[in-house]
Amino acid sequence: MRTNHTILLALCLALALAGCTTVKGDPYVPGEIHAQGVQMGTITHVGPSSVAQEPTLAGPIIGGGAGALAGGMIGSGGGAPGIAAGAVIGGGMGALAGGYGEAQMRRVDYGLALTVELDNGKTVIIAQPEDDIYTVGDRVRVMRDGKGYGRVQLQ
Repeated sequence: MRTNHTILLALCLALALAGCTTVKGDPYVPGEIHAQGVQMGTITHVGPSSVAQEPTLAGPIIGGGAGALAGGMIGSGGGAPGIAAGAVIGGGMGALAGGYGEAQMRRVDYGLALTVELDNGKTVIIAQPEDDIYTVGDRVRVMRDGKGYGRVQLQ
């Protein structure tokens, strides 16, 4: 019985720590371009925009681990079947609660919506973080990938 608690606790701690890992180097940011197609253009409008962070699995994983641990402890009075049932139910409820909590805490960064008239005559609007000062009339490079993501950069 003690061994089951130890294994369950070790599993929950491993899952919780997995959500705290970091990526070495420059992390991928939604909207960044990796395979680039470049076009030149002129900014015709600059306005405000909001850029929401992409969801992660940290909330559901940590919540599920904590819920499984708590559910297993609550169900321990019913023997092995009680521990298993408590861990499964607690894990599911914890994952739902963790996912909801993460969604509520997800940060929204404020950025810019840049309207650019490309040299080929087409117009595009790209929302991105406010990483530079853009004004109407600026000449820019518009970098896009095959998925529709784009990024504007001053020339």
